[in-house]
Amino acid sequence: MLGDQFTLFALPWLVIELSRDPLALAAVFALSSLPRVLLLPLIGPLVDGRAPDRILLWSKAVNTVLLCALAFAVAGGQPPLSLIYLLALCMGICGAFAVPCSAALLPQVVARDNLLAANKTIMALSQAALLAGPLAAGAIVALCARTPAAPVSSKTGLFWVFAFDAISFAVSALAVSRLKNVRQAPSPQAGQQGLWHAAARLWSDRELRTCVVYWIACIACLGGPIQVGLPVLASEAHGFGPAAYGTMLAAQGAGALGGMLLSGVGASPAVSFGTRLLLIDAAIAVFVVLLGLAGSAWQMAALLFVIGALNGTVQVKIFTWAQLRTPPDMLGRASSLFMLMLMAAGTLSCAIAGWALQYVAPHSLFLLAAAGLALVIALTWLGTRLGTIVEHSDAGLSRRLS
Repeated sequence: MLGDQFTLFALPWLVIELSRDPLALAAVFALSSLPRVLLLPLIGPLVDGRAPDRILLWSKAVNTVLLCALAFAVAGGQPPLSLIYLLALCMGICGAFAVPCSAALLPQVVARDNLLAANKTIMALSQAALLAGPLAAGAIVALCARTPAAPVSSKTGLFWVFAFDAISFAVSALAVSRLKNVRQAPSPQAGQQGLWHAAARLWSDRELRTCVVYWIACIACLGGPIQVGLPVLASEAHGFGPAAYGTMLAAQGAGALGGMLLSGVGASPAVSFGTRLLLIDAAIAVFVVLLGLAGSAWQMAALLFVIGALNGTVQVKIFTWAQLRTPPDMLGRASSLFMLMLMAAGTLSCAIAGWALQYVAPHSLFLLAAAGLALVIALTWLGTRLGTIVEHSDAGLSRRLS
């Protein structure tokens, strides 16, 4: 996770230094996401029909090689954008296997009653990496920069950042290879049933269907502006730079970590899970508006901290809620289906954001994103029953109220 955050920081910064073109940055995000959209219909049945730990191991091993290639390409001089595009595409193909494999693997190695605690631990560690990774990567790039006027002023630091991620994938592959307590045997029958068979079964769950559509709409509103808008702003605004960009990403990660650790504290059982989700997202929309009005890096970092904290309070429960509503023999296909839709929304959002930044300033893009999120929340509240959805821990209370 820490290595991933290094690359998520360094790759956008490399593209911006090479091209100074927001559209090129959007293209890299799209190329890394496109394979997931195209391959997930095949990966889900493959994961359910075979051992997910073996597939995950090979994915991590190939990613190690790709990141080594990226690191040495940067060290060798000014790499062409075409090479960056190719490596981003290949890393996207490997990444397409990671989420379905992990989602199917976790319930096989922990007891069902411990699934919430396991998800909370993993997601908290992920947010800790999101906190430490951008800070460390930004510091490395800033310290190793030769001169601000050089074409690729950060290439030495970027080499070490990509090299660290390559090492992290190698260590992760070693850890996966030592898993010995995978309980559930592969199901060839599950592998023969395609993704759309699973989609038909999952679509019949009205509450799950409503939540997934809502989450897709939220990602479409915020994904691109945050992913594309922040590095563009940091590279163009006076007084910003790699260290400021890393600080902003780290602040968002720190907020999310705090939100996860405090999730459920002070939550009123009289307010349903769906209502809490809509209220928290409405608060996020307000802070995204303030993000568009902020004038300094520290103000943006503080606002991103709050946005991350609000999102973190519900993120673990959302993920666990979806896992527990999915039949165990469909976890690989279900996670593939969810990722297919979420990645399609994120890819489209990044492409639109890159196009929009040719005509509007990054601050204005945040204001447009907040307006879109507010519209999604209002339509969901008025047109669906998402506000009445309860989480599993609320089920007993829901029955008593009925």
